[in-house]
Amino acid sequence: TDWLLECRSDIRRPDPERAVRTGLFLCLQALQSTLLAETLPADLTVSHVVGATSELLIAYLHPI
Repeated sequence: TDWLLECRSDIRRPDPERAVRTGLFLCLQALQSTLLAETLPADLTVSHVVGATSELLIAYLHPI
């Protein structure tokens, strides 16, 4: 959280602190569900899901 908030001026959300906490929570839940519940589709790798989740967080914090 602290690391992301160092880039606070780049976060395009009304409340950057809440956006970072929300985005990280959602990413963690997605990864936890995928890895712990073993819901990963056969044609995807963990690396693929981690990369996509990272992209989702960036897009959430810095929408076009």
